[in-house]
Amino acid sequence: MRSIGKIFFFSAAHELPYHEGQCKELHGHNWRLDVQVTGPIQTNRSSTDMIMDFQDLDYTVNELIIKTHDHKYLNAIYENPVAENMIHDFAMILEENLPHPIKLVSLRLWETEKCYAEWTAD
Repeated sequence: MRSIGKIFFFSAAHELPYHEGQCKELHGHNWRLDVQVTGPIQTNRSSTDMIMDFQDLDYTVNELIIKTHDHKYLNAIYENPVAENMIHDFAMILEENLPHPIKLVSLRLWETEKCYAEWTAD
């Protein structure tokens, strides 16, 4: 299988209402989102020999995820804004909105340089 990927960044704050540690309090992160997709190799004009134009992937992820999360208070979007809940929602949004026949392979959401949540297609 061949695939392509792109990395995105956004900054956002949250507090973890059910957590008993330090992260229960309001704090922020510089998040990193790794997106990987697959699909057939295209044979139409400017996309010949590509799975998907990187610019198209960039536009889709920025419009659907980055713009709605960058510099936001994540508790206004999620009841419990842990990376595991966020990555699940990101996957559902992208699966529903990627152009046919492009398929989402995996997502990795980095909360810090050392900690991430991952979603992979079944």
